Amino acid sequence: MSEPIEVLRAENLVVRFPVGGRGRWIVPVDNINLTIHQAESVGIVGESGSGKTTLGRTLVRILEPAKGRLHWHTHDVAHIRGRALRHYHAAVQMVFQDPFASLNPARTVFDQVALPVRCHRRMSGAAQADRVESLLDQVGLSPARDLREKYPHELSGGQRQRVAIARALAADPQIIVADEPVSMLDVSIRAGILQLLTELKEQLALSFVFITHDLASARYFSTRIGVMYAGQLVEMATAADITRRPLHPYTRLLMAASPGSGMKAPLPETTQGSPDLSAQRRGCPFAPRCPLVMDRCRQATVEFRWLADQHGVACLRSEE
Repeated sequence: MSEPIEVLRAENLVVRFPVGGRGRWIVPVDNINLTIHQAESVGIVGESGSGKTTLGRTLVRILEPAKGRLHWHTHDVAHIRGRALRHYHAAVQMVFQDPFASLNPARTVFDQVALPVRCHRRMSGAAQADRVESLLDQVGLSPARDLREKYPHELSGGQRQRVAIARALAADPQIIVADEPVSMLDVSIRAGILQLLTELKEQLALSFVFITHDLASARYFSTRIGVMYAGQLVEMATAADITRRPLHPYTRLLMAASPGSGMKAPLPETTQGSPDLSAQRRGCPFAPRCPLVMDRCRQATVEFRWLADQHGVACLRSEE
């Protein structure tokens, strides 16, 4: 088998925001290393506040990292500007969580999708109109002529998200970062959106970064799954391996909290406090909640390391 083609690689990526003045920072993305290959989907899971969305926005370069490198093919795009950034934005698109918020309520469906066609594909007139209708048909909004002049408030939630996906496809991207793309939708239509994304990945050889708190969705759609906590990647493996053999205590708690896990008793975490994102923290960020915590977990720097079968984890007790 040929080696997978690497399209995007984050090296020691750090994003930080100032809080409270006096040189205080929070670090929602803390030394992340992540590689995305062609035509694969990488799921990023974790609870609210774990840094998933901040990581996604940084990969798209909506946010600029404070440290680290972001390699798109052979180019470091971590700090590019101007025309180079615009070219990168065409190649790496984002689908946001709430389609009603991400779509302009004052613009028709046609206008929403035509803008990136005009800006990135340099199309106008009949060619532009044909391209827009083709994109709408591609995402299951048929017949396109009946929907193109409607406004977002006239569409269902599932239809709005399909418009957002069509808009992302308009620039002919290589990667789509999908941030909780089904969490705002009714359960009955989530499967349809996930099936659409799967078909697009296969037909167009697209790569996906699939951000979600739902392990079931991540397992269904993703080739590999990375688990984030407090801005750090604490575990990474194939979707099958990480759900069958989770090594990090946080991953195990996520699995136990998922519907259908069979867990009846309260989760064995020592506290339910939110993750500490401060730059001044020490030791393992999960130590305050970990049921397996040791004294050195609170002090020692826990390195992410790769074990057998492409399974990586950041835990001092992972091999027990």
